[in-house]
Amino acid sequence: MKKLLLPFCLLLTNFIHAQLPQMIKDSKNAWVVSFTSDIRLDMLSDEQVKKVIDDSGLSIEGGLDVLKLVENPHFQMNEGYQTLIYSLLNAANNHQIPIYSDKMCTQPFAPEHLTQIDTLLLVDPTTYEQKIRVVVNTINPDDILLFRIYQSLAYQPSTGTWVSQVFALAPLKTRYTEDGHFVRYEPLFWIKVNNNNPKLDSKSITYAVRSRPRLKTGYLTFEEAEIHKRTTKEMPLQHFLDKANSDAKLPLYSVESWREKTLLSMKQRREMIFSSDTTIMIDPNTYESKEKVVLNQIKIEDIKKLRLVQEWFWDDRKKALTVRLVGVGPMIDVRNEADEFLYSKPLFYRRFD
Repeated sequence: MKKLLLPFCLLLTNFIHAQLPQMIKDSKNAWVVSFTSDIRLDMLSDEQVKKVIDDSGLSIEGGLDVLKLVENPHFQMNEGYQTLIYSLLNAANNHQIPIYSDKMCTQPFAPEHLTQIDTLLLVDPTTYEQKIRVVVNTINPDDILLFRIYQSLAYQPSTGTWVSQVFALAPLKTRYTEDGHFVRYEPLFWIKVNNNNPKLDSKSITYAVRSRPRLKTGYLTFEEAEIHKRTTKEMPLQHFLDKANSDAKLPLYSVESWREKTLLSMKQRREMIFSSDTTIMIDPNTYESKEKVVLNQIKIEDIKKLRLVQEWFWDDRKKALTVRLVGVGPMIDVRNEADEFLYSKPLFYRRFD
């Protein structure tokens, strides 16, 4: 019996990693990693933004494009439109989708565990009579501010293409101490995620957004990724930057031209990657002054993370979530004259849609 258990567990584990072995075997992929990141999809009110920053110290940035939104009268509305968490919680509570307690989606999780039952001992201040009261605490969808996704990413140097597969997603609940201080975000439950290409005009698609991470954690930070494959000494970002500077056919867009789909020219690319400063050099012997042009190039050390632009689709008929990668942007830090960090921004975008 013991001999059968190990293969069975491996089959369950490999189910959520159905695409990972294929990505590793694919000869086009020179680099494959997996990682988790926390993302906020929906618009935040000023009060919610302050709550996230005060609780965790995370800073808000990025944006959200609503591609499609079909209001459901059975769901409570937030900020004038249906949020994804309402659909997920509704499907989970009605046993319409399987939910799990781990990101590998091997440990089934009963929806009944989402409801917490507390027994309170109440004392009548007049008669001092003791009474037991049962209080049922349910999940408030408005308290779910973030999602955690577990995914893989591969780089194909021949075409300068990034390929992603999202394995699982979890709504995050906030854990506080007894005196109300923030402790951490932790998964409420995990669900499996599809990686197909749904049609936006399908009637079953009721929610579709394009996200550019709003939080510092919503990026791929290379030091934190688990490397599964690396066939070249050169890091993928270095190759990507070199290709951006030399391959005119590589479709790159500025932050401003994303929606207009206006390609960056080679001149514009070089101006982004290279900058020039004119300095005055003085000969210490003759005191003769000469102008010297110094060429500054963005170094790979300047780029520590990659923004993933993803589209999220909720199929209300199938009760299924799909996440697909439509673009990436290498992030650079912007500093002031005193070399103090101000914010991060994409150098440019590589589109795949």
